[in-house]
Amino acid sequence: MIDHVSTGYKQFFQSLLEAVPWPIIVLDRSLSVHYYNQAAVQLLEAKEALHHLKLDQLISDITILELVKKSIQDEIPAKGESPRDTSGTVWKISVTPLARTLFCSCN
Repeated sequence: MIDHVSTGYKQFFQSLLEAVPWPIIVLDRSLSVHYYNQAAVQLLEAKEALHHLKLDQLISDITILELVKKSIQDEIPAKGESPRDTSGTVWKISVTPLARTLFCSCN
């Protein structure tokens, strides 16, 4: 029963990620990918699943990596921009660390 419920929540969460039009990657504290949407796959031009890859395997931009690391370490939201290439394209980055504590409502 619990596996069925857990699977249902994972599918619901993935559906929410896909409903968002922006690329989203959900990382853990070690910067490993746990969830992502297809917009992120397209942006990163990924050829394989992103699950459990480290962020630095997907993005080589030091500015972005440092912004993400600092935001997660300091547990504060952060925003920034970084040029993607010489075409003038700019990546807009927004990082929002999630709470470490899991809450349980027990009756």
